[in-house]
This record gives sequence, structure tokens and C-alpha cells, in this order.
Amino acid sequence: MDERERFVRLYRSKVDHTLAFLRDVPDDCWAAVYGSQATVGQLANHLVTAERFWFAQAGDPACGEMSAPPAAKARTRNALITTYEALLEEATDTLVGLSETRLHERVRFAGRRFTTLAFCWGVLAHHSFHLGQMDVIARTFGVSAIAFQPWGPPDEFVG
Repeated sequence: MDERERFVRLYRSKVDHTLAFLRDVPDDCWAAVYGSQATVGQLANHLVTAERFWFAQAGDPACGEMSAPPAAKARTRNALITTYEALLEEATDTLVGLSETRLHERVRFAGRRFTTLAFCWGVLAHHSFHLGQMDVIARTFGVSAIAFQPWGPPDEFVG
């Protein structure tokens, strides 16, 4: 398994894990404001917006400077889940379709240089950060902690 395959597999697993959480989180928790004034719904909308934007940039060979995503538009929970499911397929198609050259091209983001693939790992880290925030909000409403990310069948090699 090469690094691209490993990334795609882990990204898909993380989004599937997040979607399961978003489907199950109680309604009062979805819109609850906590701490930083962000809600589970706002954080989830931010993830969808940012990931769609960043993976589109990653797939554009003319893009050498990754930029901050636009402001997230409000979506209902059902609309967000449908959009995220579609995004997962779009992102997978984009990532699988990247040329070896594009994967290793240097891009800039926030004043730093990355390969395109390293930037994608950063997107996964961003996702994990905000999933953790959503978990903290959910716990304040008595929701059990999010289970550790499932990796598929126990005998399946992760990479």
C-alpha cells in the first residue's frame, strides 16, 4: 500500500466515523453553543466546506498557493450529511486521480511549504481537531465519548 492509498483509506474511515457521530448526536446537542461559541452543526458545516475547497485545490495543478476556505454556509443536519457523503466520493476521486507529479509538487499554505500529499495529511489533522471539539460539546450533553476510529475488520491490514 502506498502513501496515497493509505491516506485515502484513513480519510474515508475518518469521514465515515464522523458521519456516524453526526447521525446519532441528539438535536439539542447539534445546535448547542459551547465555549468558543461554535456548535456541532457549525463545526460540521465548516469541515464539509473546508474539505471540499481544499481537495478541489489539491486537484488543480495550477494551484500552488492553498488558501483559507470560504465561510461555511448553514445546512440542516440531513443536508449536511448528504453533502458530506457526496464530498467523500468527490475527494476520493480527486485523490485517486492525482498524478504522481501533483502529489509531490510543492504548494504553500499559511506561509509554509508542503507537498500536495502532505497538505492532504494536514486536512485530515484539521478534521480530527474539529471532531474532537464536537466530541467535547457532545459530552457536555451526556453523549458517550466517540468510539475510537474503526479501522475495518480486525484482520485487515491498515498500512
